[in-house]
Amino acid sequence: MKTGNRIHRALVAEELELRISPAVFTPGTEAQLRADIITAQTNNEADTIDLSGGTITLTGTRLDNANVSGDLDINITDGFGLTIQNGTVDANDVDRAFHIIGGTSITFDSLTIQGGEVDDDGTTTTDARGGGIYNQAGADITLTNVTLTDN
Repeated sequence: MKTGNRIHRALVAEELELRISPAVFTPGTEAQLRADIITAQTNNEADTIDLSGGTITLTGTRLDNANVSGDLDINITDGFGLTIQNGTVDANDVDRAFHIIGGTSITFDSLTIQGGEVDDDGTTTTDARGGGIYNQAGADITLTNVTLTDN
């Protein structure tokens, strides 16, 4: 419709495409780090856990594969990757630092992984595997500017 020199048009709302933005977690404690890992495993997003230059010291016991105690068990099942960066994970001679399970895609960036101690293979005490990082089932692991020490 035209009135004088103005053209009037009806506004139409268009649906946007699905957009997934990565989640960034900044845990300050071991409990927060464990919770962030559990969330990252199934939240259908590419996630980053940024330790902000801090140190997370692990506690607990071995032979737990549910990320409750001992090592940090990571089993990404949502098809998106996880990056853990900018700090130190100290396994505190309790267990290995990271137990990577399944077809997980994970990047460790600007990280120190230290203090890993193992006497198991993640499920039994028949074999000791992976002091700092145990890649149990062929995960895709990328290390960038990572220091592995005292494992």
